[in-house]
Amino acid sequence: MNKGLLFVILMGVLYFGAKALHWEYYPVLEFVFAVSALVLAAEAFTEKAEKLGKMLRLSSFIVGVVILSLGTGMPEIASSIAAVVNGKSEAAFANAIGSNIASILLVGGISFALIKREYILKWDMLHGDVSFLLSTLLATGIVLLDGKVDFFESLILVLGYGLYLLYMRDVHRWSQEEKEEKHSEEKLTPMEGLVLLAALGVIAYSAELVVESLDGMAHLFKLPIAIVSLFALSIGTSLPEFLVSIAAARKGNLELALGNINGSNIFNIFAALGVSGLFGTINAPLEQFLVPYMFLFAATFSFILIFLDKKVHKYEGYLLIILYLFFALTMIRHSWQF
Repeated sequence: MNKGLLFVILMGVLYFGAKALHWEYYPVLEFVFAVSALVLAAEAFTEKAEKLGKMLRLSSFIVGVVILSLGTGMPEIASSIAAVVNGKSEAAFANAIGSNIASILLVGGISFALIKREYILKWDMLHGDVSFLLSTLLATGIVLLDGKVDFFESLILVLGYGLYLLYMRDVHRWSQEEKEEKHSEEKLTPMEGLVLLAALGVIAYSAELVVESLDGMAHLFKLPIAIVSLFALSIGTSLPEFLVSIAAARKGNLELALGNINGSNIFNIFAALGVSGLFGTINAPLEQFLVPYMFLFAATFSFILIFLDKKVHKYEGYLLIILYLFFALTMIRHSWQF
């Protein structure tokens, strides 16, 4: 049996047992169970959706980029939609900002710290990639000035992600061979179709549990739900992408790790925040999110400046990690503002 599935089952038993016994810390177990189930279901959904796309003879670009990016980002989207629907929209905004800060400072920092001393980058991001990354920063700032993300603004964000996908298709050498690749004749079996539908059901259910557990942990630790979402939710839902980046860095493929971080940041603002905003207005008061935005601003520009000379140094990784720890301490200390 899959180790991930065994872990989800174990956490489920612990969670339901703790809840039945009225253990006061059961929301923590609920959160771990819900996030792990959400991530596992998203992986199953992505695998079957990719196979369905090939069976329907969709282009390699649609299957390889659109379906996979939406599938891997499903935990962020599902949890954010659930937060909006359940009247906890600030958790959705905190999730987007928190994920981006963690991906640059924490994951980027760990990735840089894993190199020997210096790494010469082969990836030149100072063209279209940096433009989209800066546009997410600008979009977040505009949202904060407005204090909310309404339906129209959400459509603009989703359109922004659509433009990014077109850029990926046209610029990143989506070769003619890949476009003309023969599609597999393999069919999606009835059982796999049921797995696809079941995965969607688990995603919806676990996303609801995520929001419920966030509310429970907020009351348990006497912290605002935005603070809990800024750290626990953002790291939990992005954990698979984080592990992929760190694993790539350990193997010496820093470009893959950094490309994953860049794509994740663009996805979180344009896709996750944009799609969840279509289900209801997302509240993002400036007085609550100004400090996180300042750290996001600093993190994004630090990420870009590191690439100016196309060299990455080990000490830069430690500096990014220290900055993330400073961010965490600052937010916990000033949590009364939320």
